Amino acid sequence: MILTYSLDRFVPAILAGTKKHTIRYDHHNRWRAGMPIQHWRGNPRNVKNNPYEFASGVCLGVQEIEILPGCSKMKHGLTVKVDNRFLTDEEILILAENDGLTVAEMRDWFTGGRYLYRGRIIHFTDLIY
Repeated sequence: MILTYSLDRFVPAILAGTKKHTIRYDHHNRWRAGMPIQHWRGNPRNVKNNPYEFASGVCLGVQEIEILPGCSKMKHGLTVKVDNRFLTDEEILILAENDGLTVAEMRDWFTGGRYLYRGRIIHFTDLIY
């Protein structure tokens, strides 16, 4: 299946293996381990933005994730649950880095600073949280 990316910095991060997963809304639970992945910069359905496929791979695992901003107990002001387990501050930092984001970027990107986000982590490596 196709994964599209809107930020240029994700292309070299995926090619170098430093972006180890992506977090996506997957309402119909379509992603499964073993599925092929086509990584695209831009959406191939929007040709005026010059999309291109830059890599291919395999989904090595999928985990459920919930991201909630504004928890005063957590150092980063963010609560994250993966497969119903709360992550520590250190694990949240690692999760954000492995997704190619800072914790602040992750909070703003997925929650807008106000909303609960429910999605799935699509793993490019055998890393599991």
